[in-house]
Amino acid sequence: MIFNPLDLNFKNPAGAVKNNSNVHFKIIIDRSLQCQNAQLIINDDIGSNFSNLNMFWCGDLENNREMWECDFCFEKIGLFWYYFKLNTKSGEKILERNEFNFARLENNKNENDIKKWQQTCYSKN
Repeated sequence: MIFNPLDLNFKNPAGAVKNNSNVHFKIIIDRSLQCQNAQLIINDDIGSNFSNLNMFWCGDLENNREMWECDFCFEKIGLFWYYFKLNTKSGEKILERNEFNFARLENNKNENDIKKWQQTCYSKN
């Protein structure tokens, strides 16, 4: 599984963004998972506002991998948390942050136990 929030190939722009900025997300996963749907899950720092954004399949890559992508516009100012959810042939999987800030694949788990990436959105002015 490949996702690096500091690499512009996977999250563009990298780092904090101004409000009303569009951010492009890309993940690369093993084709052997037989992923039928991928979602970007984003919630605010309060944990009350969730966005489940369907990603689109972008094609096969070498080494038995495939790419999924989506865009999200961060309209509100604040701190956000995100991760990816995969619907695979063997059930739901979570693509979460590992100890090095990269991605690791886990079986479906409780929302509070998922290790999420952080996104800051600041005022344009």
